[in-house]
Amino acid sequence: MEKRTGRILVVEDRPRWQEVLSENLQRDGFLVDTVSTSAQARQCLQANFYHLVILDIRLDETDQTNTEGMSLLDELNALLGTSVAIMMLSGYGTKEQMREAFRNFKVTDFLEKQNFDNVKFRQQVQHVFATEIPINLDLNVYWHNGYRLKDVVVDLKVNQYRVEPDTPLQGQMATELDDLLCRL
Repeated sequence: MEKRTGRILVVEDRPRWQEVLSENLQRDGFLVDTVSTSAQARQCLQANFYHLVILDIRLDETDQTNTEGMSLLDELNALLGTSVAIMMLSGYGTKEQMREAFRNFKVTDFLEKQNFDNVKFRQQVQHVFATEIPINLDLNVYWHNGYRLKDVVVDLKVNQYRVEPDTPLQGQMATELDDLLCRL
């Protein structure tokens, strides 16, 4: 059986920070998608399932008043509830924003860019997966008669759509069913 990995979405407007974060996460075996805007984050979250979102507070570094990440955090909290863990990241975050994120939005951790340490970051992510995300990525699931997970979801009806073989919907449904089984 293929080893499962955690899926992480990084929402960060600066390409260099996207690269630093994704390289560190991939080094630990995580599947990582990176986006620069709230709109792109919404699209990814509609199309894919993630265990963790790492979200920058300011998604436009040229605008000192930008707190687009905090607005997106509010949306994510309403949309996802506690099914996805969220870590905040900022080079400009205030203590009040940090308190608000923890108090109102169940943020699991807050990372400062100016004191960023690769090893500490990777340890923090591992800690979030160990303590905040109720999933057993090492679970072994065996199907009778040689079935595979992707075979099980064929012919399911989802929102009036029948899951056809070898389609993106089949892959997405198999991924989500696998994730659900690992959370039981």
